[in-house]
Amino acid sequence: MASFNLTRFAAVLLLSIAAHSTQAVTNVEAVIPPEFTDTEADATFGLFANTGRTYQAQYAASHLINLPIGTAITGLSMRTNGAFTSNLPGSDVTFGDFEITFAQAGNPLNAFSSTVADNMLNPSVVRSGAWTIEAGSFPGADDGQANAWGPLISFDSPYTYQGGDLVILIRHTGGNTSSAAPDAASYSVENGYWARWGATADATTITNTANVIVFNLHYTAVPEPSEMALIVALGGFACVAFRRLRRQ
Repeated sequence: MASFNLTRFAAVLLLSIAAHSTQAVTNVEAVIPPEFTDTEADATFGLFANTGRTYQAQYAASHLINLPIGTAITGLSMRTNGAFTSNLPGSDVTFGDFEITFAQAGNPLNAFSSTVADNMLNPSVVRSGAWTIEAGSFPGADDGQANAWGPLISFDSPYTYQGGDLVILIRHTGGNTSSAAPDAASYSVENGYWARWGATADATTITNTANVIVFNLHYTAVPEPSEMALIVALGGFACVAFRRLRRQ
C-alpha cells in the first residue's frame, strides 16, 4: 500500500511540473500601441503595395508595457482597418522578398532620422524570403469593432526585447498585386510613435512620414522567479519520490 501511494504521489508531482512548465513558458500576445488592442486605430498605411516598400517605425517604451524585458518575440500579425468590411485579399498576394528587422532605438523619437541605419542599434533580421498573403486571410466585418487579426508571420529567428524603444523595419519587393492597407495610427511624437517610408525595397534614406502600423506581437514569456522556484522544488520532490520507489 505504501508503494502504491508513493507511486501515485510521484505521478502527481510529474503532472504538476508539466502543468507549471507549460504555464511558465507559453505563447503570449502584446499589441503595440496597446491602446488599440480592442479598438481600431484612426488611419491606415499602404504597406501591401505592388511596388517596393521600406517602412520603419519606432514605438516608445511606454507602449511596450505588456512586453516584458527578456521575452523572445517569435512573430507578428496585422489587421485591416475597420473600413474594410470584407475578407481580404480577393486573391493570393505574393511578395518575392518580405524582410522584417527588429532593433533597439538609435535615436529618441523627436530625433527620428531619415537615415534608416541611424535609427537602429543592434538590428536583427528576424525573417526574410518570399511571403504569400492567402486570399481572405485578413478578416473584415461591418460590426463597428476592430477587425480580427490577419495571418501570423512567424520569424526565422526570435528577437529578444532588451527594453526601451523598439524599432521595426519592413522591406519588400512589391506584391504581384496591391492589397488592403493595415490598420495604423496617425504618427505623433507626443503619442509616442513615429514612422517613415520609402518607395523602394532597398532605401537607405526615407523622408516620407507614415502612419504607424498596429502590430500584434507574439512572444514567449519568461518564467517569473517564483514560478521557476516552484518548478525546481517540484522536480526535487519527484526525484526523492522516485529514489524511494527504487529502494522498495
